[in-house]
Amino acid sequence: MKEKLNTTYYNSLSDTSKAMIDENGIWNVGPAGREATAQQSYETSLVSKTISDATHITPWIGKVGLMASYEYLYATGVDTCLTVGGRDYDSGCGKETLDWLYSRAALWTLSPRIDGSDFALCAYYGAINYYGIGDLRNAVPAVFLKSDVKIVSGDGKAISTAYVLK
Repeated sequence: MKEKLNTTYYNSLSDTSKAMIDENGIWNVGPAGREATAQQSYETSLVSKTISDATHITPWIGKVGLMASYEYLYATGVDTCLTVGGRDYDSGCGKETLDWLYSRAALWTLSPRIDGSDFALCAYYGAINYYGIGDLRNAVPAVFLKSDVKIVSGDGKAISTAYVLK
């Protein structure tokens, strides 16, 4: 997925969009534990770890990635939603607070599961849970913007009020 996002997807963007992207974004991809808090997920994202003979090296430098599990957890703003796994998606975690991040479709994150290389974390119904890497899930590309990119309008809370960048 990393290669596809940084070649096929990136090359499909307009020159105007590419000019706003920091091509040297630092992506932290360390694994998260089953009951990790948002803070613990962030801290482990900064550490390289070998899981089932596969080494997850962090950070890597690239143009396009995916959101990290801790970013989604922090976005909820609800203390009971700040852990990975074990959350009932019908509990309402994040439904009122996530706005555009809330999804009924499972969205892959950069975060592998700490105790098994054949699982990764997905944001789903306002929580983070594990799924097998062979499962079909959605991928929403993420980028780091250059420091001179400005928001000229919009608040980012809905498609109708999306950020307009310049």
